[in-house]
Amino acid sequence: GHILQLIELHTRSDAVGKEKAFYEKYHIDLEQTIYDLEKKAFDVKIRGMMQNRKVIFHPNGAVIEVIHPSHEFCMGCTKLRVGCDGNLFGCLYKADSGKNIKDDLNHDHSLSHFEKVVKEVVDSREPYY
Repeated sequence: GHILQLIELHTRSDAVGKEKAFYEKYHIDLEQTIYDLEKKAFDVKIRGMMQNRKVIFHPNGAVIEVIHPSHEFCMGCTKLRVGCDGNLFGCLYKADSGKNIKDDLNHDHSLSHFEKVVKEVVDSREPYY
């Protein structure tokens, strides 16, 4: 199945610009939304090994995971992300650390090529804060 992740915007989103303008413009308080989802849920669990994320199980089969800012966010991160521009990132907060894989995806590269690319990105990871 699929999991919808509600990721609350963190003030560190403006780390590149050193201002809080982006955060102040786009941050939305999720508490009312979470409350409404919990009222309709048939189950709510806490994922203790993943920064105590709340997981809401909706009667229609949807699974919603709530991700709040956390001082331990980097420590528990195990994910890689691909941006819409084709950059593979090991960190949400380091926009300059991605490796563009768009051209690689359009060519018939071997699995070992992609394993090497992923290993490069993983090896370059370091805690943001």
